[in-house]
Amino acid sequence: YQPKFKSCGLTICGVEALIRWKHPLLGLLMPNMFIRGAEKTGLIIRMGYWALEEACRQIKLWEKSHPQFLPVSVNLSAIQFEHKHLFSTLEELLKKHQVDPSYLMIEITESTAMHKPDFVAELLLRVAELGVGISVDDFGTGYSSLSYLKRFPVSELKIDRSFVAGITHGGDDAAIVQGTIALAHGLGKTVVAEGVETESMASTLRQLGCDALQGWCYGHAEPADIFAARLEPAA
Repeated sequence: YQPKFKSCGLTICGVEALIRWKHPLLGLLMPNMFIRGAEKTGLIIRMGYWALEEACRQIKLWEKSHPQFLPVSVNLSAIQFEHKHLFSTLEELLKKHQVDPSYLMIEITESTAMHKPDFVAELLLRVAELGVGISVDDFGTGYSSLSYLKRFPVSELKIDRSFVAGITHGGDDAAIVQGTIALAHGLGKTVVAEGVETESMASTLRQLGCDALQGWCYGHAEPADIFAARLEPAA
């Protein structure tokens, strides 16, 4: 789990659930080492549902002990998002774990959202009607239509780390980030910057009006128990 912080005050405003594979021989593997294979074999479907259930289970544990960690965001691949049982499974998991839907957020990439925009808009509306939050990840790397962005019931846009990396140098990256923040705020959406690695990046993002920050500067991804213990205020 990796925290997201409000840019002003740096209080936690949610976390993102990130999957890792603890391989018996190779150690801890990052997603780029196994996600593509999981997609090719179809295992990504089971993996995605497992991640959703783990998030629901963790939400229930944190609901009273660490409410500041909520909502919990879960990434869904394009294959998972188009699976016919996604909506019914999501409903079942929320009911099974008695989770407040507002404590869960679904993340899809911009390219996933634009792959089948009409289908995506319809499904996202159903998900939003459940009360689950929706975030568009890697924003700025795809070719989204602004008309569709207006139709999607998205509550959050995450600026891709490729733009954040060059933001302190000014130029195109800073202009893109500034324009994205203005666009998102105009549509009533929250903006999160990914890949914030230095205080200089964070300072520039605050000046540009970014709502939340996520990255190594403030918090790495860690197992739930270690994450919670490290971020717990001292007695």
